[in-house]
Amino acid sequence: YIADRGNNTIRKLSPDGRVTTVAGAAGQEGSADGTGAAARFSFPRAIVVDASGNLYVADRGSHTIRKINPAGTVSTLAGLAGQSGAVDGPGATARFRFPTGLALDPAGNLLVAEMSGAIRKVAPDGTVSSFAGKLGETGFVSGNGDQARLEQVQGVAVDGAGNVYVAELRPGILSVAGRVRKFDSQARSVAWGSVADGVIAVDAPTGIAADAAGNVYVASSGIDGSAVPRTRILNQVLRITPLATIVPVAGQDNKSGGNDGPGAAATFGLPRGLAVGQAGRIIVADTDNHAVRQIDAQGVVSTLAGGSGIGLIDAQGAAARFSNPIGIAAALDGTLYVADGFNSVVRKVSPVGLVSTVPVTKLDGSPGIFDGTVQSVALAAGGALYVETSSRPPTRWVDVIESSGQRRQFANSFGVSPIAADPAGRLILGASSSVDRVDAAGNRQKLATGFTGVAAVAAKPSNLIYVADADHTVRAIDAQGVVSLVAGQAGLAGNVDGAGAQARFDRPSSLALDDTGNLYVADAGTVRKITPQGVVSTIAVIESQPGTVSGPMVVLPGRVKGLAWTTGALYATVMNAVVRIAPLP
Repeated sequence: YIADRGNNTIRKLSPDGRVTTVAGAAGQEGSADGTGAAARFSFPRAIVVDASGNLYVADRGSHTIRKINPAGTVSTLAGLAGQSGAVDGPGATARFRFPTGLALDPAGNLLVAEMSGAIRKVAPDGTVSSFAGKLGETGFVSGNGDQARLEQVQGVAVDGAGNVYVAELRPGILSVAGRVRKFDSQARSVAWGSVADGVIAVDAPTGIAADAAGNVYVASSGIDGSAVPRTRILNQVLRITPLATIVPVAGQDNKSGGNDGPGAAATFGLPRGLAVGQAGRIIVADTDNHAVRQIDAQGVVSTLAGGSGIGLIDAQGAAARFSNPIGIAAALDGTLYVADGFNSVVRKVSPVGLVSTVPVTKLDGSPGIFDGTVQSVALAAGGALYVETSSRPPTRWVDVIESSGQRRQFANSFGVSPIAADPAGRLILGASSSVDRVDAAGNRQKLATGFTGVAAVAAKPSNLIYVADADHTVRAIDAQGVVSLVAGQAGLAGNVDGAGAQARFDRPSSLALDDTGNLYVADAGTVRKITPQGVVSTIAVIESQPGTVSGPMVVLPGRVKGLAWTTGALYATVMNAVVRIAPLP
């Protein structure tokens, strides 16, 4: 069951992958009770299910707790729609303020995380009381029940023994400091391992869950703008054991820098784009360092251009300036094309490192730049370029820039829209739920629809197109537009190797093809290989990645952002590194 906040609906995902709407109407915000589509919600944020099949919803925008019975009838269990406040009491006399998290205790009571200053408890009959903290007061005080004071509660969880865990952030524009604290079922602050007051410091605890054995899982996610010397990116899932030991489960906080040198001695700053250059070189758009870097066949990293500050300066080598370069493409003659993100232009880097700005001519003949952030670039037929930009609201635009500099708008879509060029130079565009092809004349053909969310596309010379779909599958589109399953199963996330539908993926996000038809997939904390026969195996995992894998294994220092294949090796960008995987397991 899914609280679909943006659609103001409660959705159901069945084991066979079918999605249905349980209650609410897409795009229609409100607070009406009723059955099925007659009910209305306002930005629902959390959902739990009890043993009898009743659903409970934290309806954040209406400041209420809603209940959906197995027949689909929606009622308001506690709070009054549109009335924000901090009042305990029965049913409609109680008041909440932006409820965002829910958990069920063993006795069937709801624990509610919200902004009133307290963790609230809702009994099965709708009576609301304060479990811990004090209504209308915030701060940090370790104590029992209403003697405790809480700050910016992010979530609440309950383990099998009825212990309650609360995730909090410390207020502050640049602060990511936070804590997770433990209460027993009677709201007493209890020891957590060797921590006497049950309070453990955790940076940016934005999500929390607990298992029956008392392990607590925390999403540590945010941007630490106060970190020195540069912003720290938090992107880990942590496990806090019953003994209060913090164990990284997945992800890695960044290790930033811009040092050139051999292998692990080099450092990067949020590298994004990868391209294959001449003589086995890997070209890297080093976004946070505002530089274009290269890795030679011996693994030595050097800076081709930029890297000494932000700007828009055409010059030789280090004298040039970029602003958050994101995408990159390499021509056969060694020329590089760089999507210079925040400068809203495309730059060209010659084989000797001379940087120039690709001129763009508007339809009226006047010079100009792109509208929005330039995200990626791909080489089209006849020397033209495909350029993808994004703007607000989050619309993606694809333009073609002819060799003369003339700009033509090709296509647009809402949300993420990965692009690739097929062997004939035609644009392959992932447009959210569909995959389109655009020929050199700008004619757009819809190849296939019905995808959950196209995250990546890759094209084979045989006109077969591979698609990484957000429903945890990898699919293929043949020349007739027929979609078939390559591997994974719709709606079932996991990390399981095997043949075809026996395998499991977790939001595959990047694709690369080798010379013999093997497909490589960046999948959460792993890199997977799919043979032409559809057999999936894991070839690389990140450090501390959970799960059991067999056989030879490459260990990566962070979550994979992008993949590229060249000259017998697979290259992957992680948070602040480029990794060469060869020989392949």
